[in-house]
Amino acid sequence: MLKQLRLKYFLVSLLTLGVLGSVVTSAAEAQYDRRDRAKDWQIGGSLGFYSSVRGQDAVSLGFTGAYYFTDNVRLMPRLSIGFDDGLTIFTLMGDVHYVFDIKSGPTGLRALKPFAGGGLGLNIADQGNNTYGAFTIALAGGLDYYLTRGFSLGTEMDFMIPVTLGGDTFIFQWQVITAKYLF
Repeated sequence: MLKQLRLKYFLVSLLTLGVLGSVVTSAAEAQYDRRDRAKDWQIGGSLGFYSSVRGQDAVSLGFTGAYYFTDNVRLMPRLSIGFDDGLTIFTLMGDVHYVFDIKSGPTGLRALKPFAGGGLGLNIADQGNNTYGAFTIALAGGLDYYLTRGFSLGTEMDFMIPVTLGGDTFIFQWQVITAKYLF
C-alpha cells in the first residue's frame, strides 16, 4: 500500500512529528482545564499527504469544521486538496467522530483526546488527461492534544475506499499535523 512512499514525505512527517512531540511535552506542564464541548464549534487545518494503491502520492492541505452534538460526538465536514507533479486530488468528506475523554491521570494525559470514526464523501483525482471521481467511505482515527482549553494540535489517518468503479481502489491519507480551535 505505501510501498512507494517517497523520502521527502517521510522526512517531512518525521520533522513534523518531532516538532509536535516537543510542543506536546512542553505543554504537558501547562495547566489544562477540561472544557465541556457539547454544542461547541471547531475550525482547523491540516498538512499531510495522500498515497494510493496506484503508487500516486501527493502533499495535502486540509480544512475542517466540526460541531459537537455531545462532549464526545462530533460531525466534522472536511475539505482536502492534494498536489504533486501533474496530479491534483480533491476530497470532500462528512465524518462523524467519537472523541474519547481520559478523565484521570496527570494533566498532560487528560489533555489528550483520541478519536475514531468514519464518514462518506467524494474523491476526485485529476492526472493530466485522466480524471477519476468516486463516492467514498472513510474510516478515520487520530488524536488531538489540547494545549489550551480551545486550541489543539494533533494527527489523523484516513483509509478511504471508493465505492464506484474507475480510479483507485484504496486511498490512504495521513494528516500529519492538524491544528484546531474550539469556540
